[in-house]
Amino acid sequence: MRLITYCKSCKKSTPINSRGILLRTDLEDKYGIEVPYQCKHCVTTQKTHPNQIYAQSSKLPMVFTSIVGFLFLIIGFFILGAIIISAGFISLQSSNATLFNKSTVFQG
Repeated sequence: MRLITYCKSCKKSTPINSRGILLRTDLEDKYGIEVPYQCKHCVTTQKTHPNQIYAQSSKLPMVFTSIVGFLFLIIGFFILGAIIISAGFISLQSSNATLFNKSTVFQG
């Protein structure tokens, strides 16, 4: 999660240091009623009220977990495929042995 505010000078969004901040009350506890920030665009140092700060979710965790999930899915298909093929061979060998043991040759 990133915390952003809009610069009062250039009106562009700029990030705020948000380590360990989960709620606006955490911001108020850490910085007081005015949160200082430095705009990355116009490089001015200003203060803003915690209610003027907004949270923006990061897409990086979602992309990372999607890639990891896809890799596990592919690996799972290979493992599951190997298990099914092995079970098929075992079943085929077992049924061939059973068929052989049940068959008899006429002695006469």
